[in-house]
Amino acid sequence: MRLENGIKVFTGTEITATMIKERLIENGIKASLEDDDFYKDVVTNEQKVPEKLNVYVPRENVIQAQEVIEEAYVDLMDN
Repeated sequence: MRLENGIKVFTGTEITATMIKERLIENGIKASLEDDDFYKDVVTNEQKVPEKLNVYVPRENVIQAQEVIEEAYVDLMDN
């Protein structure tokens, strides 16, 4: 469920979006996952799972969230 007044900070595969959401929560930022309603029944894989999910955070946490997402990518690249 999308956060009220949430801002989309990331779009990616279910695995990556979930990892980003968890990393944000670990850093004290509320986060939620949601697929695009418009594509809900169109852009799915064979198991009817959305191909892309969006990560939303409260407006006041957007800059902090972007920093956490950048750190997550650096960590992934180092591994």
